[in-house]
Amino acid sequence: MISDIDLKKDSCKANTNRRKRFIMFTVILLLVIVYSTFWYIMAERVQERVSANLQSSHQHDGTEAHCENLHKTGYPLRIAIACDTLTWSRPLLGINFTSNLFVAGAPVYAPHWISLDITAPVTLELPGFNRLQGQWESMRIEADFDNRRLDNIALAIDQLQISDATVADPEKPVTADFIRLDADNRNDALNIRLSFDKLLLPLFLKGQSREMPAMDGVVELTLDNAASFYIPADGPLLNRIRGHSGKLSKVTFNMKSGGRLTVSGPFSVSRDGILSGQFTVAVGDSSAMMRTIRNLFPEQSNNLETMFFALNSMPKNEKGELQLVFNVLEGKVRMGFIRLGKIPSLGQDQ
Repeated sequence: MISDIDLKKDSCKANTNRRKRFIMFTVILLLVIVYSTFWYIMAERVQERVSANLQSSHQHDGTEAHCENLHKTGYPLRIAIACDTLTWSRPLLGINFTSNLFVAGAPVYAPHWISLDITAPVTLELPGFNRLQGQWESMRIEADFDNRRLDNIALAIDQLQISDATVADPEKPVTADFIRLDADNRNDALNIRLSFDKLLLPLFLKGQSREMPAMDGVVELTLDNAASFYIPADGPLLNRIRGHSGKLSKVTFNMKSGGRLTVSGPFSVSRDGILSGQFTVAVGDSSAMMRTIRNLFPEQSNNLETMFFALNSMPKNEKGELQLVFNVLEGKVRMGFIRLGKIPSLGQDQ
């Protein structure tokens, strides 16, 4: 038989366990309340700062920004601010951007790592271009502002489609299954890596649109003096490459219809935007590449066959790929002793 002493021991043990569970539950509840209060206060401060910046932005440089239904989001691990729709423009420069849900935030444990989630459709107006419309499944831009300076940036887009918004039924949009861009600073150099899957670009020649073959590709580029590249400036982004030198570590285009192009080599751009450099172009599976180009330019079929026949006698690299070397001196392009024309200056003069 169970004695009264044993029953009392079991009862005391049960009461002790209940007290422990109650204390643990109370501690967890208090921690949740304290953390939630901290999150709300911090998110409220961020929201107030963003709201003040939006209201005063037009007073500094003519920027106009409108956020519909500015609100906090991201609980519990992120502090983020969202707009149901966002409009941002600089009328003096002819720039206008509009998107659906726009979310900017950062992890609570890493506030320097800022991310932007942009919901399509998006419209963009730039000087000299028709109004563009972008569609995608998801777009995220992430940037690392450690030590209060931009160290890394990453862009990822799924199922991209860009078309002319001024046309009711655009014929040839730019499409891609996936695009990824990464940039970072190491040893005062800007390192850029762009990759894409099934990129489809329209080609317009003499008023005719032709369908380029879909391609996968990788672009790896290094620019010196990264700090000056990030300095804000008016004019097109391409202007910032002026006065820089760098290297194309690897540029590869794999055509889905057959053939591959790889470009590499050092280069420099003068303050006036004039390009100089030496570029090595390797053609993988030249017969398939010829078929791809011939399908794109059927009217040049005979000339292309003659050209590729001559090119096949050129030197090949260790992979057996046809290899061509182009020398560019102050914009003038030569292949060996053959002059191929001149490359216009990069960017635009102010």
